[in-house]
Amino acid sequence: MANEVTIVVKELDIIKSIQYFRLKREKELLERDKTTADNNVKDGTKWYNVITNTKNVINNKKSEKKSNQLEDIDSCISKFEKDNSEYHYNLWFDNTLSRYIDDLYKEDKYGLQKIMLGISIALDDSRNYLYEDEEYQDISKLLFGNLTKMNEIKKTLKENYVGIASKNLSNLQKGVLIGLGVGGLVLACTLPVMIAGGAAVSAATTTAGLAAIGFGDMQIGIGMAALFGLIGGTALVGAGYATIKASNIIDAKKAFRKLNCDEAALLLSVKALLISEAKKVMSKEDFKEYLSELLEAIDTLKSDTEYMLYVENKDINTNKDKIDIFYKWNKRLNKIFDL
Repeated sequence: MANEVTIVVKELDIIKSIQYFRLKREKELLERDKTTADNNVKDGTKWYNVITNTKNVINNKKSEKKSNQLEDIDSCISKFEKDNSEYHYNLWFDNTLSRYIDDLYKEDKYGLQKIMLGISIALDDSRNYLYEDEEYQDISKLLFGNLTKMNEIKKTLKENYVGIASKNLSNLQKGVLIGLGVGGLVLACTLPVMIAGGAAVSAATTTAGLAAIGFGDMQIGIGMAALFGLIGGTALVGAGYATIKASNIIDAKKAFRKLNCDEAALLLSVKALLISEAKKVMSKEDFKEYLSELLEAIDTLKSDTEYMLYVENKDINTNKDKIDIFYKWNKRLNKIFDL
């Protein structure tokens, strides 16, 4: 079996490098806009030059605001470098990030792992990025070879969430899924392969992988990793998926029970996005198999939710709302398939 810890660390190096690029790009664009504001200050010292003086006041305020934002971004960059010293976060600027990505995703036949990486980046709430559109263009070109894919991913994810949760994605409370942090989604889809390995993968290896995405508690981490494996399917977690289904379905159910409705809606929104992407790129036969597998996974979670509501009478309000979310998920699928 491949060195799973190496896989996780390489993926984290990629994710950290993208985060670091965004911070440095923020600084670059802030400096650009501050220079523009400074250059727009004109000689308008005469008392009667009201229009020029008014414009100067505005541009001086813009410059002052950019100066404060530059101080903040410098502080963030320094903190990032200190907090992530164990990672190779400079891959973008070393011009090696593209090679890392090609190597790590060389088995990504249909590009869905890259889509998951894009989703993780879109859900990165570690900072309120000021220049998201510009940064997304650069990241999109690197990952997908065009300037628009990242914005498309963010737009589709928002549309899915609005359709399934009946609220805007920006209203989402920080919870288990968002709390995974950038990269957590795609990394958690890698981990079930490790967990399903049984004796071939030591507890220390699994724990190291879980810790890498922020799970100190191994049992919680295994449950979430199993849930993401169930949601990801074979196209994301590889041949180990059959073993995952057999050995980790109970853990996945337990993890889903702990999600609140916002988190459950986000999980289904991610799944709807993956289905729409798979529909574009997969062969007809592969897509039928992939879709069947995913519908089975969703039905497993839905059936368990109904069991907890009607048989066990547990978390009645939450489970009633989750069942409504599954109903809206079906309506979202109707839209994806033009039905």
